[in-house]
Amino acid sequence: MDKKPIIIFPEILNRNVFVFNDHPKNLHPESIEYNTYWLEQEKRCIEGLWAEEAKNHWRFMPPQLYFYTNICKIIDEDEDSNSTEVISPYLRATEWFIGIRYLICRGFSGFENSDFTCHSIIKKLESGKKLTAKEKTRLSKLKHVKNENGEYKKYKDPVKALEDFYDKPLGKCYYENNALNLLIFGSRGLGKSFYGASCILHEWYFHGQKEFDIEGTKRPSPVELLVTSIIQDKSTDLLTKAKLTMDYIQQEVGSYRDTTGITEIFYPGYFHLESSGSLSPNSKLIQKYQKKKGNSWVTAGIGTFIDHKIATIENPAVAAGKRNNLILYEEIGLATNILDVIGTSKDSMRRSNKFGTFLGIGTSGFIDKLTGVKTIFENGSEYDFFVEEDVYEGRPKPICTFLPAYVADNDFIDDNGNINYEEAYQAILDIRAELLKSESTEALDQEKMNRPLVPSEMFIQKGGTKLPVGKLRDRKTYLDINENHKKIMSVGWFKDDEFGLPVFIPDLNNELKPIMSYDIRGFEHNLKGAVVIYEHPPDRIPKPTFKKSLYKVTYDPVKDDHGGTSLCSIIVHKGFPDTSWEEGLTDTIVAEYIGRLEKVNDMHRMAIWLTEYYNAKILPETNISDFIRYAEMKNKFYLLQPSPWLAMGKIINNPSKKYDVGVDMSSPRLQEHCIQLLAQWYLTPRKVNDFGVTTETNIDYLYSTRLIDESIIFNGPKSGNFDHLRSAMLLALWLAQESEEPIFFEDENQLLKDWEQFLAPKRDFNYEFYHNY
Repeated sequence: MDKKPIIIFPEILNRNVFVFNDHPKNLHPESIEYNTYWLEQEKRCIEGLWAEEAKNHWRFMPPQLYFYTNICKIIDEDEDSNSTEVISPYLRATEWFIGIRYLICRGFSGFENSDFTCHSIIKKLESGKKLTAKEKTRLSKLKHVKNENGEYKKYKDPVKALEDFYDKPLGKCYYENNALNLLIFGSRGLGKSFYGASCILHEWYFHGQKEFDIEGTKRPSPVELLVTSIIQDKSTDLLTKAKLTMDYIQQEVGSYRDTTGITEIFYPGYFHLESSGSLSPNSKLIQKYQKKKGNSWVTAGIGTFIDHKIATIENPAVAAGKRNNLILYEEIGLATNILDVIGTSKDSMRRSNKFGTFLGIGTSGFIDKLTGVKTIFENGSEYDFFVEEDVYEGRPKPICTFLPAYVADNDFIDDNGNINYEEAYQAILDIRAELLKSESTEALDQEKMNRPLVPSEMFIQKGGTKLPVGKLRDRKTYLDINENHKKIMSVGWFKDDEFGLPVFIPDLNNELKPIMSYDIRGFEHNLKGAVVIYEHPPDRIPKPTFKKSLYKVTYDPVKDDHGGTSLCSIIVHKGFPDTSWEEGLTDTIVAEYIGRLEKVNDMHRMAIWLTEYYNAKILPETNISDFIRYAEMKNKFYLLQPSPWLAMGKIINNPSKKYDVGVDMSSPRLQEHCIQLLAQWYLTPRKVNDFGVTTETNIDYLYSTRLIDESIIFNGPKSGNFDHLRSAMLLALWLAQESEEPIFFEDENQLLKDWEQFLAPKRDFNYEFYHNY
């Protein structure tokens, strides 16, 4: 890769000014030293800490990050000795990166003594965008967005505000922004789950407080917390990490033991809170317990609770009816129903404004179902997630939070927690260079998925072995990031004009939803799809002949009306025009339709529409003969392309008569042959450098993301539904037929006679006869 590593956090000058995890032991709870020390620790855990890393270089440490670094415990895995050890977290650039983004998602909007604000409404105001009625009302109520002159403060990006040094402390945080959701993806070894567990515990111990009540006069309100996953073991493991710190806080953090008497007296740690219940799956741990008051037992405790639920396929609404300050979803990449989970949890984190945060933690290599989580990652703002510029691959829209693999290796971390980016990056490239020597790409693909350098590597689909998967993946990534196909495509439908000819109606109101990926879970109740055109035909099109045509249409029909798993697939291919014609796209797919309508005849009509619109011939798959019947009934038989018998004859002995139409694809040998032909077409060179090396192939001019998806995962006809790939296989067979050696004149005359004889009984249907071959 030519790209350089991305620096995720500015240089840390002195980490020691933020680390206070060597707490005094066995101070008596009634001593001045005890109260002085632990009240200050509580204040820092609630309000954060300003510390001077160097002279006049003050930086703010978020309260949750302070709590994680100085109060929590984690398990350190030593891969060299294959051992583990309970330690305090090591404060690295990675923890800073996560910590400031989590603080932003909790509503951070600036500091009390700053001349700037980080409020999103001021950002919108400065950009000149019109405020909504809700935003105008909120703006009028904001207390901390104006300076002493009554003017609005200048907006500053919250990430920058929390990364920067200042020449003096700027005071407490303000929290006037709406809360946001946070999606964090990265490889193992980043501490994501431990940090997530600490976020749950921060809410558990401090009840969402933003300001320290030193007098202790304000009783905090209880908060509701939810930990979930689609796999029980994942959420259980995260809560086991939380329990490690809970036990440490009870036994060590400010605890006191008096062993001078006959019986040992034990006071639990300063932050410890009595509770009842359990952290087991489908259970609840709540800060309520029985306390003796006089001669009676009464229920005491604030009432904050941690709910542990499993978000099953059948029940994604695990947060429904709650009021959650924080929902933590562990291993979100495994969730097949994540859009449902987020959709049903939305109201649980909102009153008049959004107050709760959905924290999704994902590990690269643990992404089973791509579409849902990929949709969120690339369109996070639509789901109230924190997003930022894609500095890795340059997507046009901001993305959710990604941590590259090179920030996870502690061998490249210095004493202040800074990362040696160049060396860490090169170490991963070295591993990949070795894997490239293998004949198979499987090991390299697995390495990329497990330790991604850029976001797209997280979403690599497990590929088959039949087609050039690597190049197809590269093309899919390019289209996902740059969206070139969306820049040129027209989405719409067809209707007949007064003469019965097709007229394309563009979908100007975005009412149609084209099927453009292999995963169709978002289309369960509406598989209609849409026509997608990447290049419209010119006004004048060369007359198609059965030997050669500028446009070719291939069609994989479905069998039955009223539903089913199979989809109708239609592909329009454009070949090479004569030099007298405007070139445009060449040797690629210029239009497509994939979907399912209620009536099979309606799908047949779509195939005819596209064929007539491009003045083409159509080669259907004829395992299902119904389309032939339809063409005869509608007097459209003349549009059908004869079977490519010459190409078929290379693999099938005695293929169907040469004057048949379409292709019967039931033969496994023919299917395998078509896949080989398609692979050859995909790899057809389009550009070659001065050294004779191919730099671009037909794949680099392919815009059909659905076809690319199917081609990547295809590993034989039984490995899934491959409707679009089936149409592409027909196309490859047709193109192979066209590229065969020219037919001798006497053979051509015989073909004319055979074809004329075949069409003779059809003339009652007013077929147009083939006069030009």
